[in-house]
Amino acid sequence: MRLFTRIIAILYLLTPLLVYSAEVPPAVIKSNCPFSIPSGEKGTCGYITVPENRSKSASKTIQLFFIIAKSYSNNPEPDPVVFLSGGPGYGRSATLAYKKTWKEFFPFRMNRDVIFIDQRGTGLSKPRLDCDIPDLKYSTNVPSKNKARINEGIKKCRDVLVKKNIDLSAYNTIENAKDIIDVINALNYKKWNMMGVSYGSGLALAIMKERPSGLRSAIIDAVMPLHTDEWDLDRAINNKRIFLQLFTDCKNDKTCHANYPNLKNKYHTLIKIASKDKDNIAPSMIIRQIQNQFAGSNTTRIPYLIEKLYQLAINKQLNTKSFNTLLGINSNGKTNLQLGMNFSVMCNDKGTQFTKQQMLAKIKKSNSYFPYYDSEYSSLCEIWGGNNVLSKYDEKTYPHIPTLILTGEFDTDLPSTWAASVANSVTPSYYFQFRGVGHITSTHSLCAKAMAVRFINKPTESPHLPCYDSQTAPHFFVE
Repeated sequence: MRLFTRIIAILYLLTPLLVYSAEVPPAVIKSNCPFSIPSGEKGTCGYITVPENRSKSASKTIQLFFIIAKSYSNNPEPDPVVFLSGGPGYGRSATLAYKKTWKEFFPFRMNRDVIFIDQRGTGLSKPRLDCDIPDLKYSTNVPSKNKARINEGIKKCRDVLVKKNIDLSAYNTIENAKDIIDVINALNYKKWNMMGVSYGSGLALAIMKERPSGLRSAIIDAVMPLHTDEWDLDRAINNKRIFLQLFTDCKNDKTCHANYPNLKNKYHTLIKIASKDKDNIAPSMIIRQIQNQFAGSNTTRIPYLIEKLYQLAINKQLNTKSFNTLLGINSNGKTNLQLGMNFSVMCNDKGTQFTKQQMLAKIKKSNSYFPYYDSEYSSLCEIWGGNNVLSKYDEKTYPHIPTLILTGEFDTDLPSTWAASVANSVTPSYYFQFRGVGHITSTHSLCAKAMAVRFINKPTESPHLPCYDSQTAPHFFVE
C-alpha cells in the first residue's frame, strides 16, 4: 500500500496535467525546497494539485508551489498567516532564497508560521505562464512607435501558451481564490489569517466572497477592489491629486522649496518639452517612472528628480542614456512578473472593459500626471480575450471577517479612495491611510507593519498605535 501511495505521489509531481476529479481532494506532495533557505531559517516546501478549470468536469490539473516559513516560537499559534502577492503575476518564491524576504516577515513569524504560495501561473507553480518576448519589455522610447511591436508581442505570447495546451480562460482571480482555499484545506489548518498586498488584496476580497471555513482575519494593503467601472479614470484623478499634494508639501518645506522652487511649473515645462521631441523620451515614460518613485520608498527624491530632468530638458540633454542613468533604469528589461499570468488575470477578470475608449477624453484632462492616456497596452484585452468573471460578485456583500485596510496617501497604483470604498462594505473593518507613503504601506512604513502585527494578534480590536498620530509630510532629499 505504501509503495502504491508513493507511485501516485510521484505521478502527481512529474505530471501536472492529469485529469481532475471533483471527488478527489487536493493532493499534498512535500518536496525539498528548490532553493537554499537562508541560514537560521526553517521552512517546509511542497506542491498541491488542483484543477486548472473547475468549471470543467474533466479538467487537467496544475500544481501550486508553497513554502511554510516556520515561526521562531517553540509553541506557535495554530493559525498561520497566508501571504498573497501582488501583480498579478509575481511568484513569491523568486525572493525566498534571500534573507531580506525572511526578515521582512520577522514580526509576523514571532508567534506564527507564514505561508507563501506561488499563485497559479507564477513562480515555481506549474505551468508557469511566462513569455520571453523582447518586445513586451518596457521601453523609454515613444509609445506610438512601441505599440505595433507590443501588440505583436502580446499575440506571440498568447500563441505560445495556447500551443502548450494551457486554458488561458482559467487563469483568473476566482480560480486563484479557490486555489488558496484548497491549499489551506489540504494542509489541514482549522484557523488561518491572510494578508494580501496590491493585486493580492483583490484576491483576498475574492477569497472572502467564497466564504472559506476557518478564516480568522484579513489584512488588505494597497487595495484593488473587485469592481472598478472607471479603472483608468479613477487612477488618473488620483495621480493628479498626488502630484499636486507633493508640490504643496515641497512648497511648505523651506529646504525643499529653497532648493527646488517653482517645482510644479518646472514639471509642466518638462512634459511640454518631451511632448515636442517626438524622437526621444515620451512624456508617458517620464510620468510612469516618476510614478514608480511614488510606488516605492523614493518619494523623498521626487522633487530632486524633477529638477534634474527639467535641467536636462531645457539644456537639450534629455535622452535615453541620461534618463536611464538618472532614474537607475536597468535596460535589460528583466522582471519577475509572469506576463502571461498578468495578461490573463487582467483580461479575464474584467474582460475587454478593462480599457474603455470613451474614458480617454476625460483621462486626457489629467494627462500631465497619468502615463496611460496613450497606452502601449490599450489593445491588450482585445488581443488576449477575456470573459469578465468578477461580474458574479456583489461588491457590497462580504462575510463577517475582521479586516484591516491599509492604504498610502501617495499610492499612484491603487487609489486610497478605493480602499475607503471597500472599508464601507466590509464589516468589521479598520481603515488607516498613511501620510506620504506610496504603494504597499506595510513594506514602507514601520508603523503600518506594527499595526498589522498587532491586528493579527487581536483582530477584534483596533490596531491603532501612537505612531499613526505622529505622521508628518515627507522629509525631502536635497543634494
